[in-house]
Amino acid sequence: MNPFNAPDLSLTTEQVSEALLGELRSFLLQIRKHCLASRLAAQPADAFTEGEAAAFLSAVVLIAAALLPRASLHSIECEALAVQHEARFLLRRSWASVAGLRRA
Repeated sequence: MNPFNAPDLSLTTEQVSEALLGELRSFLLQIRKHCLASRLAAQPADAFTEGEAAAFLSAVVLIAAALLPRASLHSIECEALAVQHEARFLLRRSWASVAGLRRA
C-alpha cells in the first residue's frame, strides 16, 4: 500500500508529544553539530542565530499548545526552555572562541 494513500490514523497525545520532543532534541543536536564545526573551522556560527532559535522553539510550543492538553504541554515547554538556554550558551561560546582566535 502506498503510504501517501493510507487512511488517516488517529494520533494519541503521547505520540504527538513525543514527536514534538524529538523535534526539539533534533534541533539541539543540529546546533551542537554546527557550533562544533564552526569552532573547529575557526569561523563564526552564522547558520543559527539566537533569534532564529527562539523563533523555532516558540513555534514548536505554539503548535503544542494548539494540539495538546495543558498537562502534556508542560513537558514541551520545559524542554523548549532548556534547549533555548543551551543553544544560546553554545552559540555565544562558539562566537567568543572564534573572536578569541581572530585576536590572537
